[in-house]
Amino acid sequence: MVPVASLDRAEVPGSVHAQVSVHAQVQQAARWFFGPARIARYLRDPATSGGWRARVLAASAAGSAVEWLGCALVPALALALLEARPDRVKLMAAVFIAVCVTQAVLTEMWLGSPQRPHRRAVRVLAFPLACTAHGAGGIIGAARLLRGGSGAGKTERTTRR
Repeated sequence: MVPVASLDRAEVPGSVHAQVSVHAQVQQAARWFFGPARIARYLRDPATSGGWRARVLAASAAGSAVEWLGCALVPALALALLEARPDRVKLMAAVFIAVCVTQAVLTEMWLGSPQRPHRRAVRVLAFPLACTAHGAGGIIGAARLLRGGSGAGKTERTTRR
């Protein structure tokens, strides 16, 4: 990884601990949603070269935006489907949840900070809430984009002294 100097001043919540409100996390996600969601603007931009590569990049961004919005609903929907009929729907929901839990645990094992096991377990257990907050931020960002928001200056703060 190569750090990007301009992001050292990025407007991000100072911590993901409980002291930082879920509101701050949702607002950050709303600002960041502008990136992948400006597909039409990207394709109309004169600086964008036309052709298959631009269309593939736009399709990838569209997929990211749709996935982001889905984060608001998927945890609750997966849990609700555990009560569904027929049983194969229930089984598919259970498999989906098992895959998500496995991914969260493996990510924490390989990328998480070496803290006490109970703190690491709390982070894994909080994943559905974090996913939902991330998706809610996407919904807010989409609403802002649809109202004509530009996302200009969405993350930069003034220069530190």
